[in-house]
Amino acid sequence: MLSKNKIKYIHSLELKKTRKEEQVFLAEGPKLTGDLLGRFPCRFLAATSSWLQAHPDIQANEIAEVSQEELSRASLLKTPQQVLAVFEQPQYTLSPDFARQSLCLALDDIQDPGNLGTIIRLADWFGIEHIICSQNTVDVYNPKTIQATMGGIARVKVHYTSLPEFIHSLGDTPVFGTFLDGENMYEQPLSTNGLIVMGNEGNGIGKEVEALINRKLYIPNYPQGKYTLNLDGAEAVIEAADVEIFSEDIPGWLVANEGKLTVALEVTVTEELRREGIARELVNRIQNIRKSSGFEITDKIKITISKNTQTDDAVNEYNTYICNQVLGTSLDLADEVKDGTELNFDDFSLFVNVIKD
Repeated sequence: MLSKNKIKYIHSLELKKTRKEEQVFLAEGPKLTGDLLGRFPCRFLAATSSWLQAHPDIQANEIAEVSQEELSRASLLKTPQQVLAVFEQPQYTLSPDFARQSLCLALDDIQDPGNLGTIIRLADWFGIEHIICSQNTVDVYNPKTIQATMGGIARVKVHYTSLPEFIHSLGDTPVFGTFLDGENMYEQPLSTNGLIVMGNEGNGIGKEVEALINRKLYIPNYPQGKYTLNLDGAEAVIEAADVEIFSEDIPGWLVANEGKLTVALEVTVTEELRREGIARELVNRIQNIRKSSGFEITDKIKITISKNTQTDDAVNEYNTYICNQVLGTSLDLADEVKDGTELNFDDFSLFVNVIKD
């Protein structure tokens, strides 16, 4: 059961002041919480009885069994999902050697929490381990940022410092920045170490930081604002100025537009799409296991996944696809997987064992 004071405390973690004073952050949902448990000390965890029964070995200073209604009152999400937890903020030491020895990201005054979370998630996917933020960049422990990382915060270390001072400390290390007058990035050789600077959503990279960048790049738009049609052997070019985009309700789709931007999201999930989605998620999770296990990028692996009625059909259908994506030489289903890594999905769990071939 959650007291009113405990619910008030959880809600207070929406405020940067409280998070800074308490040195904690909030995470919600089975996947995100599962990724963070064991990575960061957990001060408090609240979960439904079914989730707790499925995870009997949880390590936390305080654990509360709650009803779905109680969880809804405490949650900051519109749709609470079984579990929320309060974790201690990690303390990292920043070193110029990070950028000298590997490729790192630098964020100059990013303001949107969701954007920061998405950047962390993408950095995690591409194996970038360090992100260096300006002091005015949005707080990484904002609940919206944490949720948007989808667990990437467990593997990507985020630092806050003066970007000009940090760049000065790098010496002749490559410092990349994206500008409209830069060189086409698809035509330029990129090093395996250095710093990639990304600027503010509205104003780009600040002048002080811009002056320290030694490699200016340009990311071109594709397509370049036009589309070419071939009609009976003759080309017809349609440019953005020639068309007007508008949206309307489409059965099975969620459509929204703002200005020139239109987004259409298919909301009907067929059985085929469900299987494909599971396969893609397994690829993501297995890639994370590869990284956390310290495998080299070229290492071949053997994969064993515990049998589950909700995933067996997807594993069988997309067996070759999964193996190709993660450099797997084999992918087998087993009734029991020993020494496996537990993967938490919304309403079930799997065990996966990954070994070097």
